[in-house]
Amino acid sequence: MATNYEMIYEKAAATFAQRGIRNVTMSEIAAECNISRRSLYQQFKSKEELVFSMVESQLTENKKLIDTASKVLPDAVTEISNFFKYLYRSLELMTPAFLDGIQRYYPKTFKLLADFRTNSLLPYLERNLNRGINEHLYRNDINGNVACNWYCSQLQNLFLDSSISGAERHQLLSNTNTFFANCIVNGEGLLVLQLQQVAA
Repeated sequence: MATNYEMIYEKAAATFAQRGIRNVTMSEIAAECNISRRSLYQQFKSKEELVFSMVESQLTENKKLIDTASKVLPDAVTEISNFFKYLYRSLELMTPAFLDGIQRYYPKTFKLLADFRTNSLLPYLERNLNRGINEHLYRNDINGNVACNWYCSQLQNLFLDSSISGAERHQLLSNTNTFFANCIVNGEGLLVLQLQQVAA
């Protein structure tokens, strides 16, 4: 029977997010997946390999999402609003406990996350800003590089800060997204943004 990688990733991610990577054994992951420890090790030689594969798979999906967003969504404001919704879902996996374990013990995996920010996330946000300016929905006097780097820094702090509770994290993310969006839209863009918020 073919291995259900998606199921393994889902179960492992939920356990890692709740308890932290170092506090979870491969035996516990196998039990969560209702498979033998041997079967799990046949697919992943170590917990490090599992974590790397899981994060790599998630980032691949993230890249597909942001690469196609501008092609399927009608305008830049709708596109960035959709991105905000994606971030809320990411909070369930990318907890401080999970990210702290990666940063401390798995530098190869942490580099994947850093490279995603530099090579995918920042360029995506800058493309969205340029799109919004061309569509006359965003301010044309904003420094896109500064704005996008500021926003990414806020996200990084939010995702890594273990002193923030889950409910607070969602509220702070909402506030950060709202502040960022209101900083970049012009009058016409604000009307579209308000319609997006009502629809949500």
